[in-house]
Amino acid sequence: MLDSDQIKAGVQNLMAENKKLRDLAHAYLVPKEGSEESKDARRMAMAYGAAEVVVSLYSMFQGLQAPSENTQFNLLNDLTLALNTNPFWGQHAGSLMPLFIASVNAANDARQLKLEGEPRWKDLETQARNLWVEMLPAIVFLVHGYAAMRVASLDIKKTYLGLMYG
Repeated sequence: MLDSDQIKAGVQNLMAENKKLRDLAHAYLVPKEGSEESKDARRMAMAYGAAEVVVSLYSMFQGLQAPSENTQFNLLNDLTLALNTNPFWGQHAGSLMPLFIASVNAANDARQLKLEGEPRWKDLETQARNLWVEMLPAIVFLVHGYAAMRVASLDIKKTYLGLMYG
């Protein structure tokens, strides 16, 4: 039998986690209030859409790394609804989809390398498992350009990998 209090607590935890992910994405992508960029409605819409893509990517790759009923539900929701209805994703899918495909392929490679258990390929396994974070600076580039990507690149990767691995 379903425990409604347990379901409610799970949903509240998920909402709190997504808010944290979203707030971090906003820090990298959404122009600061009062700035010249913040007066451009199109740029703001693109930045907010990009932040939602970051939240979906984190959720999906977390689901691939630590499958559970909740992460699998989120993965399916993000793949079928969140990305496909996101205007930023729609506009930049031609740039992002090859990176996404490579990242999913790498996650599968990481799983295979882990099963093989060959110690000399441990670094390759780690790199493959985390390839998805390369999409994050690419998203910053698409929103703000090369200079902003270079400023944020390493920090955004560390931030989201730090959340994923504690």
